[in-house]
Amino acid sequence: MTRTGSKRLLLAIGAGGVAAALLALTPALAEPGRTSAGPAITQVKIMSATHAATVVLNHPPNTTLIVKLTLPVGKWALSAKLWGDSVPATGNNNTVVRCGLQKGSKLLDVSVFNIPRLNGTSAGTLYLGAVVTLTSKSTIVMNCDDIGSNAQVHNAEMTAIGG
Repeated sequence: MTRTGSKRLLLAIGAGGVAAALLALTPALAEPGRTSAGPAITQVKIMSATHAATVVLNHPPNTTLIVKLTLPVGKWALSAKLWGDSVPATGNNNTVVRCGLQKGSKLLDVSVFNIPRLNGTSAGTLYLGAVVTLTSKSTIVMNCDDIGSNAQVHNAEMTAIGG
């Protein structure tokens, strides 16, 4: 194929790719008489709360409030995370931290880590998630407790996406 023929072929392939991309992005043009499957998302909200400081945890049956987030009415995808470790001066063999996401007395998610100590301490990360539909303004909290290991947590964060 000549150099001019190659250029024309590449130009045709490029133009075809652009046309395919435009049709894929506009379903109404791709399929005559059909519209997109649902309404456009117009107002997605992202809300978050953090607590960067170290928090020493209570032992059950007591819990420690780590972070809270008040959300308006709507459907929300929740995500929360933190990391924890044991206070080095304690002699327990493991670091055990339990955290949960709650709306009032309803537990939305719970996560636990139980990690053996190495050289006097150990650490782990917890992630929590849930999807909630709120019919009134509500506060979601992340509570944690230490199960016999004198644990502390750091850099807690909760994020809600929805509206």
